[in-house]
Amino acid sequence: MKLLICRHGETVANARAEIQGHRPGQLSDKGIEQARKLAARLASEQVSIARASDRKRARDTAEEVLRHHTCVLTVHEDLRERACGELE
Repeated sequence: MKLLICRHGETVANARAEIQGHRPGQLSDKGIEQARKLAARLASEQVSIARASDRKRARDTAEEVLRHHTCVLTVHEDLRERACGELE
């Protein structure tokens, strides 16, 4: 068994050096390209289970990767980034 752990692509907030925490986050153009490159890199891997945070940035990245695979993505609130309160 192999465990692959991947971070979401760059978001608009990342590019502005903003703390996102529990905010959904929108992938930037660079983040979309990063997700596509990750998908291409992982296309030959056997993926049987996929999990992601319920935040949009994580789901969008995972869904891009899973275009090359047949498994279903399951999202979990427990996989969210740490909340940063007022800093968000």
